[in-house]
Amino acid sequence: ARAAVGWAWACEDPDGGSSVRSGRLLSTVVAGREPRQRSPARGEGGPWWCGSAWHYIEGCWAAVFVLSCLGAGWACRIPRPRAARIWKQGRQALAWQLFSQKGAQQKETSDTGSSASSLEAILQEAAAARVDSGGDLWDDGVATQPRTIYHALHRTFDELRALLPQLAAAGFDAVQLPPAQVSPPGNLMSEWYLRYQPLRYGAVDPLLGGEASLEELCTAASLLGMQVIADCVFNHGAVVASKAEWEAAQSDAKLLEELKCRLDRAFAPELSREDFQWPWVCLEGGRWDDPEYTYEGWGCGEWSELRFCEHVVQVHIDHLQRLLRCGVRGFRLDAAKHMRPAHVKRYVDFLHREGAFVYAEVLSMDRSVHAQYEALGDGLQAVRSTDYILAKQLRDACRSPSHSSESPPLLARLAAISNGALGPQAVRFVRSHDTALNGGPAICGIDWSSAEDAKLAWAYLLAAPEGSVLLYEEDAAVPIVQRAVAFRRALAQQAALLSTDCKQAGDGVGNLEFDLGALPPSYDPVMLLVRQSDHGSGRGAPLGLVMFSFNPQQQQAQESQKSRKSSRSPSRWWQIVSASAAPPLPPLPWDLGDGARLNEVLGGQLQGDGSWRPRLAPGGVAEQSPPEPVRFFLIDAPRGDRTCTSQSLVLHYRSGWSTPHLHFGVQGKWTATPGWPLRRAPEPPGVASGSTGSWWAGQVPLAKGQGPIEFVLNDGGSCWDQPPGGGNYEADSPGDYILERGCLRRVEPQH
Repeated sequence: ARAAVGWAWACEDPDGGSSVRSGRLLSTVVAGREPRQRSPARGEGGPWWCGSAWHYIEGCWAAVFVLSCLGAGWACRIPRPRAARIWKQGRQALAWQLFSQKGAQQKETSDTGSSASSLEAILQEAAAARVDSGGDLWDDGVATQPRTIYHALHRTFDELRALLPQLAAAGFDAVQLPPAQVSPPGNLMSEWYLRYQPLRYGAVDPLLGGEASLEELCTAASLLGMQVIADCVFNHGAVVASKAEWEAAQSDAKLLEELKCRLDRAFAPELSREDFQWPWVCLEGGRWDDPEYTYEGWGCGEWSELRFCEHVVQVHIDHLQRLLRCGVRGFRLDAAKHMRPAHVKRYVDFLHREGAFVYAEVLSMDRSVHAQYEALGDGLQAVRSTDYILAKQLRDACRSPSHSSESPPLLARLAAISNGALGPQAVRFVRSHDTALNGGPAICGIDWSSAEDAKLAWAYLLAAPEGSVLLYEEDAAVPIVQRAVAFRRALAQQAALLSTDCKQAGDGVGNLEFDLGALPPSYDPVMLLVRQSDHGSGRGAPLGLVMFSFNPQQQQAQESQKSRKSSRSPSRWWQIVSASAAPPLPPLPWDLGDGARLNEVLGGQLQGDGSWRPRLAPGGVAEQSPPEPVRFFLIDAPRGDRTCTSQSLVLHYRSGWSTPHLHFGVQGKWTATPGWPLRRAPEPPGVASGSTGSWWAGQVPLAKGQGPIEFVLNDGGSCWDQPPGGGNYEADSPGDYILERGCLRRVEPQH
């Protein structure tokens, strides 16, 4: 418009007609200012060509500006995902630069005869693969719930970026950063807690690398198919005074004013003393979970508690926008339990509008507390919570005496918690940074001594295809855990190939289910079978098998001693499978069909085009000496015979007891009293509703053709449930049974 008006002024007559004056008015309106008086130098009282030349130059300048805008508009046609619409153009340019450099590097590689193994070379291959396949460089749409998250608490952005190819090859699909806001300087390893003491939210901390480094990290992660999750500390600010100082200030007005001045100096210019919670209340001991104090108390008497007000929320929203511009697609809300749900909802609503994944750290053993924050979202944009309840149950199950005659076997203890405390889509862990690095009493009783101590629990949690698993970086270095991560990724890959209609988390994980099993009478090793979900029929396609035991070395010594006494060879569990060209299936509590074979997973690897594939043992099964306590196998079955049938007895039991147990015997061998604990379960189909009590379930694996099984139930103590005429309940064969009010009946399978 300015170009047209300028050229019109260049052609005006010396008298300045009305049409020209209207053109001047249009020009000033388009420019956003009031009409100005025409000066003699621009056509009033001077030679006509002076004004014409001036306006001709002005028109040319405006034409250049318009053409620049058109060029920028054409560049903006590059498609962007919903959450990436506000990312800087530099990120897209960097990715295309990597792609354009691919040809030059390939020529250099062919000239030198060496293979490119640098991070840039891997990213170039990944970018090229996406372009060649006709896809966009960025993941489009709403960010999905990740499958396995690497928690990089002790790394800068550049260090983590250099580690991305290794993490992608291992099987991770997300990385969680240390909190990115400006915090007091300190060592990321020994003074990690300083990252959870915010000073300013208006910048990404240069100590971590700053915004430019974060953008490069997000670019590299996106090209490798990985999500970047930011850790956001919005509940409190940095410590400016000790608990003793704050306590003394409650009766000393001068000291209180001095401490408030410290707040002003520490958090200026973004925040002031008016943005913190008053009066000061120390949050410790029983007050951590007291609703009267949990939202307003200052943690440990030191954490500068921020209050719920519009100014604080806006400062935090600006911080979230900054992270989104850098390419962050996932967010963890730290200490969410200490912020009111209405407060957390402000952040959740904003992030969900941007298509981001959100989960909340809720450090509580109370299921109802978690429910308040899970209710802040729905569907694919539900808010997930950290499952501290499951973490404690796993600790109790895996740390119990492994060969005590008074303790239920590992199978029974794991089966009692198989459904998890917060549901199958929660964010799960065995050790978090809080439980691993806390110097005080064990948080929620989760007291693993080391990453090695927790490896069996990690193997179980990663093998179960549910929710997101948050893996602390120290634990990710344990070899068994690394194989479990690759196994989890391989399962998701197989499930995605078998079913394209999955809507749950992480490449098909939500379309899987698993069963626990073992063979009587020892019920060792414990086996976990992963199969494609088939709506509860138990006949989904088998995909993976895990075998694990508490202490194979101890088991080996015990069985060797037994064999010497009985002059029989020991039947060690790790010798159930042997390394051969085509290893047959070991005895299992499932019927997997004819022709099934095992392929042991040893790790993962990236292909030349950036795609992932599992690294399998040559010949199917690896030889191990000494034997590993956990082994992971993919099941290879003919395409037309990918079904499995359970050989277990599954009992559904209605009871008012708080801890019902199943005491059973197979072929005359009975469990130690009180028996195996049952787990809470949904109401089975075909039963009358309205009766008192809750539904429980238990599963007893049986060998093929084995039966019958006798059983009774008890409350874990002295109360017993037997048939009306006395004696024991009896089931003739494997299958699903319902026991209600003394009546045992079999549930016929639905086809």
